[in-house]
Amino acid sequence: MSTFSQELPRRAVVIFLIHEDEVLLTKKLSKIGQGLWNGYGGKIEPGETDLECALRELSEESGIVLAASDLEEMGHIDCRTYIDLEGTSLQSSMIVTLFIAKLSRRPRARASAETGEPQWFPVTELPYREMIPTDLDWMPDIFAGRKIYASIHLGPGQRTRVSPTAIVPLEQPE
Repeated sequence: MSTFSQELPRRAVVIFLIHEDEVLLTKKLSKIGQGLWNGYGGKIEPGETDLECALRELSEESGIVLAASDLEEMGHIDCRTYIDLEGTSLQSSMIVTLFIAKLSRRPRARASAETGEPQWFPVTELPYREMIPTDLDWMPDIFAGRKIYASIHLGPGQRTRVSPTAIVPLEQPE
């Protein structure tokens, strides 16, 4: 009898808040993406839906409370992180659900134990050099309203790209 030894991918979410032409980002203080700018998010807890996780993580990390109807799902990222730069020794595998919230007002966010001081950035001037290297490949799509599925392969600490990003559009914007 053979045994299945490969772990299933973990599931997580990331949420980006948009007001007019700006996006709210925060620097992660620990865990995945430590020291890099990103949206809010984290792992999905047992029994929790992607949407419930997004709302919980946003509240915990920023103090911002939104309604489920404020969030729009923009797709998924299959994220593989490797111990080596050759992409031969898998460290973790995660399926990340992407959400955006287009807001009519600019909410006040706070720092938390997991995130640093938040900052609003113009969508056209995101600090990509201080972000996960593959973010530039897919973020412009979701901020333009395009839903996507992306496959990204990153090296140690998610600070290097192991292979090119593959992006599949899920539907055309209305």
